[in-house]
Amino acid sequence: NERIPSVPFVSTFDAINPVDPAFQEALRQGITTLGIHPGNETLIGGQSCVVRPVGVTTESMIVARNVALKISLKPRPGMSRMAHMAALRRELQEAAEAAKVAADKKDAEPDSRREPLLRALKGQLPVFIYCPTASDTHRALDLAAAHGLKVKLVLGRDGWRAAEELARRNVDVVLDPTLEYWDSDEERHEEVL
Repeated sequence: NERIPSVPFVSTFDAINPVDPAFQEALRQGITTLGIHPGNETLIGGQSCVVRPVGVTTESMIVARNVALKISLKPRPGMSRMAHMAALRRELQEAAEAAKVAADKKDAEPDSRREPLLRALKGQLPVFIYCPTASDTHRALDLAAAHGLKVKLVLGRDGWRAAEELARRNVDVVLDPTLEYWDSDEERHEEVL
């Protein structure tokens, strides 16, 4: 799904390999339940699921399917941030317009490819939005407000720069696994952890 820009209809359930060593490692670390989300390379990456890290089949691991939708604000290769945001706004607008048309036509066939996105626009499906930079958090919150999305922000490694604003607005966040890295402190001209 990382090659196609918008795939709200796919599910991470279909990508799980139950014998992946990462599940055994999660158990060794005491993790008993995992949220499996699509990657960050796709504009609208699909649906997430919740699993237990035990079982020989995906079906035996599953706790819940299609529990959230993933959107990424990371521009696709060869695309500017401006074009990426325009494409995302267009996708959301087209889905909202399709929902209005479907509501007007009682016998209209539902668009299964857009159904998860329509559920998100109705507030029925939470949306995890990946924000690779702290400045993307504002774009994500603007999108959420404009389209009535219930969001949780997945912060990139400099997401801490938006912490004060996110706390003030009481926004749920998921932290990047690379929490520690070296950055430059421009005022003191030194590197800081």
